[in-house]
Amino acid sequence: MASRPSGSRPEDATEQLVRDILKTLANGGAARDEKEQLWVLCVDVVDRLAARYTRFQPQQREDYFSEGYLKFEQALSTFEPERGVPFRAYLRRCVSNHFQDLKRKRGSRSVQFPDDLPDIEVDFLAGLRNEEIAQQVEEVLGSLLPRDRQRERKIMAFRLRMLEAWTPEQIRGWLKVKNANLVSQWIHRVRKAFMAEFPRRYPEYFEDLTGEGGLGLVE
Repeated sequence: MASRPSGSRPEDATEQLVRDILKTLANGGAARDEKEQLWVLCVDVVDRLAARYTRFQPQQREDYFSEGYLKFEQALSTFEPERGVPFRAYLRRCVSNHFQDLKRKRGSRSVQFPDDLPDIEVDFLAGLRNEEIAQQVEEVLGSLLPRDRQRERKIMAFRLRMLEAWTPEQIRGWLKVKNANLVSQWIHRVRKAFMAEFPRRYPEYFEDLTGEGGLGLVE
C-alpha cells in the first residue's frame, strides 16, 4: 500500500485504509495485510478502553484486550462509511458497549438491598479506598445533604458500606437503626448525591466519551 503523503493527517490514512479494506472484502478478498495495518492504527483505542474498564481489576486487562480485538474484526464488517462517522469513533463506541456488557455479565449477582450499584459505579466506589483521592472524597462527603436532619448518620452509613465494606445489617446494629432496609435507603441517597457531586468537582477522574466512547473512567 502507498505510504501516507507528507502533510496528511493520521485519521485520513485510517479512513482511506478502511475504504480499501471494505472494497477488497466486497470483491471477495481477505485484506489480511491491510487489516493488520489498520489494527496498528487503532490498537490504542482498544488498549485505553481495556485499561479503563479494568482499572480496579488489572488482572482482567488482557482478557478485555483480546475481546476488543474480536470486536475490531466485527466493527469492520458493520462499519458504514457513508454515515460520516470516523472509523476510530465507531470502533470506540462498539468496544465500549461490548466492555460494558462484559462487566454486567461478570458482575451479575443477586440484588438484596437497594444500595447495590451498577457495575461502573462499583468499580469507582471501590477505588474510593485509594489514598490518593481520600482528601477529595472527604471534601465531597462533607458537603452532601446540608438540610437533612439525619445527615451525619446517613453519611456514616455510606462510609461504612463503601469505604469499610460493612454489610447493611452490621451498620444497622452499630447505628441502632430499626431495620437494614432503612440503612440501605440512606446509603442509596448518599451514593446518588455523591456520584452526582464528585464528577462535577473532580472531572479529571472521568472522561466525556461522547468523542471517546461513552461516560466512564479514565486511566
